[in-house]
Amino acid sequence: MMDDRSSYDLVVELLNQASLEQNGAAKVILLKQVQELVINKEPNLLDNFFDEIIGFQSDKSIEVRKFVVTFLEFACKVDGEILSKIIGNLNILLYDENVNIKKKIMLSMASLYRTAIKVTSTVIG
Repeated sequence: MMDDRSSYDLVVELLNQASLEQNGAAKVILLKQVQELVINKEPNLLDNFFDEIIGFQSDKSIEVRKFVVTFLEFACKVDGEILSKIIGNLNILLYDENVNIKKKIMLSMASLYRTAIKVTSTVIG
């Protein structure tokens, strides 16, 4: 349990640093550290910090917005049930003015579709 708490505190610190960071590339580095913790090391923390990470979808940096799309994709692989939560976020990002964000969304859709099929089959089956 001690590891959970220290990971929690680290995620809070990283998210605070990311929200204050002005440089998009530096912000992505911080957010990738958060992703590593909440997706790979402590997936039980995903629910706690999901909304905070999604909040970066409106960041001025294209790289940060692309990161959010990647994060959504990985988050759905860890917890397929959050797919229903992110449909609106994906829709907003799909209308981003930057074509690279739109491309990233389109490329992620295949993976998200597979996740949706898995979730649906476990619910029905």
